[in-house]
Amino acid sequence: MFKKIILTAAVIATTTIAHAADPILFGPYIQRVETEQATVMWITGDRKVTLSGGGGEARTRDNYRSNTMRFDKLKPDTEYTYEIEGVKGKFRTAPEGSKNFRFVVYGDTRTDEKMHKKIVEAIRRQENVSLVLNSGDLVTKGSILDNWKRFFRSAEPLMRETYYVPCLGNHEDNAREYFDFFDLPGNEEHFSFNWGGVHFVALNTEAPDVPDGTDEMAESKIWNSKIMWEYFAKQRKWLDNDLALNYGADFFVVFFHVPFYDSKLSRREPQIEIRMAFADILEKHNTELVVTGHTHNYQHHKKGMSHYVVSGGGGASLYDLGDSIGVGAEDVEIVQQEKVNNFLVIDMEGWKLNIKALRDDETLIETFSVESQAGLRLVKRRVASIGGLPWEQDDDDEDDDDGEDDDDVELEYNIEVEK
Repeated sequence: MFKKIILTAAVIATTTIAHAADPILFGPYIQRVETEQATVMWITGDRKVTLSGGGGEARTRDNYRSNTMRFDKLKPDTEYTYEIEGVKGKFRTAPEGSKNFRFVVYGDTRTDEKMHKKIVEAIRRQENVSLVLNSGDLVTKGSILDNWKRFFRSAEPLMRETYYVPCLGNHEDNAREYFDFFDLPGNEEHFSFNWGGVHFVALNTEAPDVPDGTDEMAESKIWNSKIMWEYFAKQRKWLDNDLALNYGADFFVVFFHVPFYDSKLSRREPQIEIRMAFADILEKHNTELVVTGHTHNYQHHKKGMSHYVVSGGGGASLYDLGDSIGVGAEDVEIVQQEKVNNFLVIDMEGWKLNIKALRDDETLIETFSVESQAGLRLVKRRVASIGGLPWEQDDDDEDDDDGEDDDDVELEYNIEVEK
């Protein structure tokens, strides 16, 4: 039997007292849903501030206020409804432990508002979606409020009823608006959370600490400097530790913006850089599924038992595909690719992730299943804890003291047989 609880009075009271005069720009919507906690957010205010002088061009910024209401002491796997100024929403808290559920992934929603809205409507038609991941590039320019208004016009109906989790893309520009409009775990640049037996990890593949308004040439210098690699080094250490601490999960699903493997010719260097930064860590921990964006099409690659999907068809202009991934990826199989707007519907069902890749019109691109590698992770850890398998360890004393090889020694067995 499924429960529904209303969270109404506290939200309305807070809004009425604190910001009754400010119009709601977007929201309310749901964020950071856990087993016993959830955040309701809404953004108010709509004023512009223009700064001029100093010999430079005038700069105009929009003023807004980010409002959050954090609820705790909730019940796991329970549906709640909320309301603010007559606008209603709902969400379901995360289940405790491993439980089958459905989630959706898409990305690169930044350009075509009409297409983004079409995909959101298609996602909302999928039944029982627990959460939605966005693989970055939500907007064209992260510091321009009008871009966010366009994003929320499309995504808000979905965000009002489903936990919506983005990661940083290059077009967010590390703008404060991104961090103000979402309530994400950890430091919000890279983070992790658990849901129904899946351990989700979001990484940041973008240059760190790029000041708002930095031009492309200056940003490129940061990308090609020691600063970037030192930033990735810290993130690598965190990633390795985070995965090691979550071996109780049935699946590891990692999402970020720039893909490891990409058949678009002009994207060869970025994918090599991101592989150098993180691929060995994900392979070490037998990560089942990696989902990215950045390239505006659909691509599905496979290496060993791990699957790598590019789902960058959320609304940005589509890119052509190539027929190979390039140097350093000779052992990677191109399973499927298509120049199309798309999204993924993923069902955790026992020890499998059953994945449907859908076009924007909800026709099928492909289906495939990903097997859990949880057992392999645990066995590898147990073997490592005893120093490795005995027959794989180096032994300087391969011969017995008498100088004979072990293979040449005849073994005598004293076996008593009952008569």
